[in-house]
Amino acid sequence: IYEISEIAILCALALVLDKVKIPVGVTGGSINASAVPLFIIAIRHGPIKGLISSSIVFGLISCLLDGYGIQTYPFDYLIAFSGYASVGLFMYIFKKHTIKDRDNIEFACLICSFILGSIVSFITRMVGHTLSSMIFYQYTFEEAFIYNIAYVPLSVFGSALIAIFLAKPIQIINHKFPI
Repeated sequence: IYEISEIAILCALALVLDKVKIPVGVTGGSINASAVPLFIIAIRHGPIKGLISSSIVFGLISCLLDGYGIQTYPFDYLIAFSGYASVGLFMYIFKKHTIKDRDNIEFACLICSFILGSIVSFITRMVGHTLSSMIFYQYTFEEAFIYNIAYVPLSVFGSALIAIFLAKPIQIINHKFPI
């Protein structure tokens, strides 16, 4: 029950942060910090729960709230937000292959997980949003790429930067309240 509650609260926070945004273009692109809570879910609960939380729970609710129609869900939400779980995958790999009980190494692994995960997140978001732009808005590949490159990097890497600033508190929470 504890894990479900924590994940639900972080998903709700991501949905709120998704509504505090800088709109870009007419087809729904925006710059926001909704990825930060989703990164935290992936770090604390692992890549599988991170994937379910970001792609399915957050993605589906966000899709319904955005009002662009459920047909956009597979590309703009399911594929696009699946990359957020990679932060948890990198953290899992680093934990498995590094020295245990060393705070400075764990902190470095956390930072590296945010950086590498944000790169994967950027790629999955670009793929999902570009496909959606081409299929639903009849953009050419170049038009879709240019449109999405205008906001996706700022949204993903901005969220990663915020998460990096929160890395020490996240590490403390992970120690005090392990999963």
